[in-house]
Amino acid sequence: MKPTQEMNISLVWCLLVLSFAIKVLFSLTTHYFKVEDGGERSVCVTFGFFFFVKAMAVLIVTENYLEFGLETGFTNFSDSAMKFLEKQGLESQSPVSKLTFKFFLAIFCSLIGAFLTFPGLRLAQMHLDALNLATEKITQ
Repeated sequence: MKPTQEMNISLVWCLLVLSFAIKVLFSLTTHYFKVEDGGERSVCVTFGFFFFVKAMAVLIVTENYLEFGLETGFTNFSDSAMKFLEKQGLESQSPVSKLTFKFFLAIFCSLIGAFLTFPGLRLAQMHLDALNLATEKITQ
């Protein structure tokens, strides 16, 4: 088999790791959402909106100040998608607009930020409770 026909299997492994990590974070967040007493829902929603605004602010800044390579990557993706659609016999103006791409990227970043922040805060609270319990046992 020629090297140009081979598939890079490491990308599949990276996607599997990311998907399982997101699944675990999502299941942990849904587990904590079922608790009626705490303010977990409001904390998660607040941090989700915070990370959404933060991601939109970062994505709106021009590439002169923050270079992520999204502009060139998006144009390369759009050109490749247009060529693929033309080969398939489908007509399309453009696969997706740049604003729509940035909007969905910001939504994805806000979800990941909310999923990562909430278990992190819960873990910090458990650590603080464990330290307080340990100091109470030492002083007794």
